[in-house]
Amino acid sequence: MNKRKKLLSAIFAFALILVPLTIAQANADFLSGPIIVPPTPTPAPTPEPTPEPEPVWLMPEPTAYVPTYGYVEAPDADGAEWLNIDPERYLVQVDATNQVVTAFEQDENGKYTVIARQMICSTGKSSTPSPRGTYEMANEHYRFAYFAKEDVYAQYWSRITRNIYFHSVLYAEHNNTDSLIVDTFEDLGSPASNGCVRLMPQDAKWIYQNIPEGTTVRFTRPKKNSKLTESLKPLYYVD
Repeated sequence: MNKRKKLLSAIFAFALILVPLTIAQANADFLSGPIIVPPTPTPAPTPEPTPEPEPVWLMPEPTAYVPTYGYVEAPDADGAEWLNIDPERYLVQVDATNQVVTAFEQDENGKYTVIARQMICSTGKSSTPSPRGTYEMANEHYRFAYFAKEDVYAQYWSRITRNIYFHSVLYAEHNNTDSLIVDTFEDLGSPASNGCVRLMPQDAKWIYQNIPEGTTVRFTRPKKNSKLTESLKPLYYVD
């Protein structure tokens, strides 16, 4: 029995020595081993802003320059300059009886009696007549523009009042004078429009360049003068 007690005591003493050594060795291995550092998280990239889509023009962008009174600049890509900016230089008369537009200049007495230019035209037909009375030209010009309702185009628009313009005869395609709608040329000299004043292209361009904002435009109905109308009717179309 005494031997057994001695053996147990010896084992217990050995364990007391061994356990601290094992713990110490483990600590030493931990301290001398590699130190594992957790990886630094990579920040998420900042998302790039979605660019705004470019606008899609359903119609060509307007190119006509609308001048401020007293300022002269080329109004269109053709390089046609504003030839007059004085609203008192001309008085324009639209003769709805004879279908003639006349631009008058002043005589030596300051009266508008000198004919500067006469042009054949088509004013509004009976169902859509041109206005009557006296107006001052508005500040609005378009080189080539569009009638959405009729799906047709015209050159050299110059606004008289509201939706009433001087402009050329009509075309089926934008910016294509070869697409002339022949009836609108043949109708010159008789009422045929929806209220606007249609002209030959060169006459519409003259209005566009010479009749600025503020010019007086007078719609009249004088006596019939068939000879005047016939004398101004063109024999053929000229762009």
